[in-house]
Amino acid sequence: MNRAALALVLSSILWGTTGTAASLLPADVSPIAVGSATMGVGGVLLFGISMRPAISALQDPAARRWLLVGAGGVVVYPLAFYGAMNLAGVAIGNVVALGSGPVFAAFFEWAWERRRPGRVWVACTATAIVGIGLLAL
Repeated sequence: MNRAALALVLSSILWGTTGTAASLLPADVSPIAVGSATMGVGGVLLFGISMRPAISALQDPAARRWLLVGAGGVVVYPLAFYGAMNLAGVAIGNVVALGSGPVFAAFFEWAWERRRPGRVWVACTATAIVGIGLLAL
């Protein structure tokens, strides 16, 4: 397995277990503290790994805007994710997080590239949305 594939598999395993790992923490640890810790550790690691491209992106005004948008997402997501895990539970929180990803990805693809999703995507995403809705009942 090459380095990129190994990194992808390892990050998937780590990301897929974060909700469960957070649920095993003592009850007095707040979701904000968990989200802040993961954001801090993850942010430092990501910057260390991608320091050279990140610095060059900061020097390009067009790329800087997208870098800041991405940084905002990195800040907001873990705080919202662990708060949702605390309120909804690990199973429902993970299903909603994983099921909503394709919906948002297609929306952004449509909004920026004016490309509509295909029929297979619509059918699969509709099934995911119905499943998420049933879990929320």
